[in-house]
Amino acid sequence: MVDGVSTTTSNFFATADIYPTRASIGSHGVSILTYTGQGDTKSLATGLSTKPDVAIFKRLGTDGGDWNYVTDVTGSMVAAELNNPTATVTVPIASDGFQASTITGLNGGAVNDATTYVCYLFQRTPGLVGAGHFVGGENVNVVINDGASGFQPAFLMIKSIGGSRYWVIHDSVRNPVNPASLRLHPNTEETEAVAGTA
Repeated sequence: MVDGVSTTTSNFFATADIYPTRASIGSHGVSILTYTGQGDTKSLATGLSTKPDVAIFKRLGTDGGDWNYVTDVTGSMVAAELNNPTATVTVPIASDGFQASTITGLNGGAVNDATTYVCYLFQRTPGLVGAGHFVGGENVNVVINDGASGFQPAFLMIKSIGGSRYWVIHDSVRNPVNPASLRLHPNTEETEAVAGTA
């Protein structure tokens, strides 16, 4: 149900193989869906009017499987697993890409059995959500700017797509003032680290 209206294929969602069982469709750049997997190479209705920039999928239940991360911000579809530091994969779980109202070509860890999944979708929204890529190095200072004056991300997640490096998370609660030196690695059980010391 969205805004008190029942969400059926005829009045809300685009035609797709899979429809959400629950959905929080946001105009603020973040949407959350739950759905039931139905086998490989399916399309998922998102209810969005513009395409997402990032999608994160997780199978729920006793055998949760990997956290699957998919994006096309580099100009082509790339995927990685949040719980794994390995390099990105060339055949992502959304192999056909993101469209305005569906994610097509879902396979593997996003639909492969009749289990409940959760999907987090992120869309670029000035002043709220940014998604992009940059070329970095050990001594490169990267300025994160979405065009909004004075914008500082509250949450920043980074992954090298060219090698087996850890995921890195920075946030403005633990680092309210730049430079953001405290970091977490979601693919490990490590404690919080300070950039340049671990």
